[in-house]
Amino acid sequence: MRLGVVLIRLPAEMASKDTAATVEAALLLADLPSDGLGVFAVISLNKVRVRLVVRRVPTE
Repeated sequence: MRLGVVLIRLPAEMASKDTAATVEAALLLADLPSDGLGVFAVISLNKVRVRLVVRRVPTE
């Protein structure tokens, strides 16, 4: 099973309305896969970072 994670790192002083708008805009601009699976994204005030998470199978 693959899951997706979005970490939101915004100042606590931000109004909830501003936080919601910032997160919504960041997710739209982040160009995430449509299902969001296998993604780790970090949203902050200045940038959005997206990493595809690939689980590696151990080799013997």
